[in-house]
Amino acid sequence: MIGDSLSDIQAAKTAIAMSIGYANKPHKHDRMLALNPDAIVDRIEDLIPRS
Repeated sequence: MIGDSLSDIQAAKTAIAMSIGYANKPHKHDRMLALNPDAIVDRIEDLIPRS
């Protein structure tokens, strides 16, 4: 699951799903990191596969 809020990461954990935190604002990165998501990205472009 990809989400931009702490509750998105918590929901993914509850559902036993992988979580990617989208830290679209500077203060979100550290808060999301504390919830131990599977990954965190700061730019949505980082989720697009490169060819």
